[in-house]
Amino acid sequence: PYINAHNLTDFVVCTRVPPKFVDEEARRIGTVNPEFTSWRNRDQLLLSWLQSTLTGEILSRMLGCVHAYELWDRLFKYFHKQTRARARHLRVELRSHTLAGSTIQEYLLRIRHTVDELTSIGDAIPVSHHIDVILEGLPSDYAPVVSVIESRFDILDLDEVEVLLMAHELRLNKFKKQTVSDVASLNLTHANPPPSSSTFEEGSSSTVKSDPPPSAEPDYNSFRGGRRGGRG
Repeated sequence: PYINAHNLTDFVVCTRVPPKFVDEEARRIGTVNPEFTSWRNRDQLLLSWLQSTLTGEILSRMLGCVHAYELWDRLFKYFHKQTRARARHLRVELRSHTLAGSTIQEYLLRIRHTVDELTSIGDAIPVSHHIDVILEGLPSDYAPVVSVIESRFDILDLDEVEVLLMAHELRLNKFKKQTVSDVASLNLTHANPPPSSSTFEEGSSSTVKSDPPPSAEPDYNSFRGGRRGGRG
């Protein structure tokens, strides 16, 4: 914006440098073209301004530039290489996204963030590729909804795909909770079985005992012994 606002575009792209001397006679006597002098002054001001906007690391890569267009051209080539490298990295990152260990919303946001970064550096991907990336990173639990999406691939937009996936996640979570509850109930039942009727009867017979009835006959031996003791 600064360059355009000050009509300095011609100093960095499609540069038209006025001749330093208008003719051989001017060259011979050393008369410099006023247009060249004006261009050189503005060029040096722009060069100084551009250099002031660069970090020390980048500025060290721009040594030897004596005109604004030279600096601009070298900056373009440098950042073009950096952008291409960044785009390759982001595309690799895009293909590596999976749902493992995250919710579907977190997964979708990670992919969208990478796609937005690609767009910001001028390497936008089509929506169809975006959807393909989403589907490829899903586990087998999502196979049913993936089949539905692929069968309607041409008529579903990105927002509809995301809604379908989030709805499927809710159903999966509900099913998993119910399964865990059923398994817990089953384990509790096996750990504490109800007593059987035979066990109850055996326990009853072993614990209830009757004392023998008292003898109906008197203990004569004891009685006689008492008498003998009395006589002595």
